Amino acid sequence: MTSFNRYFLISALSVLIDISFFLVFYSAGLNVFQSAIIARIISSVFNFSFNKYYVFKSLRSSSFRFEIISYFFLAFSNSLISASIINFLGVISVQLAGLAKFLIDCFLFILNYFLQKKIIFKSKSSKL
Repeated sequence: MTSFNRYFLISALSVLIDISFFLVFYSAGLNVFQSAIIARIISSVFNFSFNKYYVFKSLRSSSFRFEIISYFFLAFSNSLISASIINFLGVISVQLAGLAKFLIDCFLFILNYFLQKKIIFKSKSSKL
């Protein structure tokens, strides 16, 4: 299995974890914002861990601090970029915002793979 296939699998599992925990916390009485934040933190920790050790096979403990700070900065930046563009387009049209979210998230998904592979986890693998 290529690193991109592993990345896709872990990303899909992260989405399922995010949605599942959101539903658990929301049904337990937390508000939407609290539920979303807690669920995202849990799914991000899962995603970081599996990307580091399973997808990109980064075993260097000396770079852990750089990796975790860089990963969460990237995740936070993605949220801001996506939300800002969608917010702007949502003023124009809800349908346009929905399509834009899908396209933006697909672009960020691919971009994140390469940023994590080449910068954050510095994978030496040349295979996609």
